[in-house]
Amino acid sequence: MHASDGHRRRDAGKGRRDVVAPGTRVDGSGVRTELYREVSLYPFPGLLGYDHRTGSIATLGDSATAAAFVRRALARAGCAGEPGRGAPIF
Repeated sequence: MHASDGHRRRDAGKGRRDVVAPGTRVDGSGVRTELYREVSLYPFPGLLGYDHRTGSIATLGDSATAAAFVRRALARAGCAGEPGRGAPIF
């Protein structure tokens, strides 16, 4: 299924995982990620955020909590680069 803007959309549903990246968006229905023009929706409620640096898990039950989690994750991001291109090592 393709949207009129050319992006493919899918409901990520239960048990799916993704990573926070600069294209991650939060709205009233959930967290949206995009990779290779494919948008995935992770809907509220029942959404969890995992911080691999601390090993902590956060319940992301609403847009305010999720937006704060995404901001913190992006502020601490240790990897640079773009999907499919990676980051230069030299």
